[in-house]
Amino acid sequence: MRLTFKQLKQMTVETVSGAKLGRVCDVIFETDGQTILQYEVCKCCWFGQKFLINRSQVVRFEDKKMVVDDTVTSVDGVIEEKGKSVAAGVGAMMSEESN
Repeated sequence: MRLTFKQLKQMTVETVSGAKLGRVCDVIFETDGQTILQYEVCKCCWFGQKFLINRSQVVRFEDKKMVVDDTVTSVDGVIEEKGKSVAAGVGAMMSEESN
């Protein structure tokens, strides 16, 4: 299947279990291999929850719909998780330095 960016942006995105995530609003691609790495999915055009979906999480494309893994998390959730792991890493580094 071949799609234009305009067609891709009109696709709704939902999980295998049927949860509606929104629409594709942007893509992140790698220039060396000219490959799409991730799809950015937005609930609303200007604000609201966003999802960053790795291409490995895409299960299939259907007519005007992208179906993705149930493991997709929002961008805010990922940033929050990364913040916790960075804080834990800093704490571990500080305790090692004090020994």
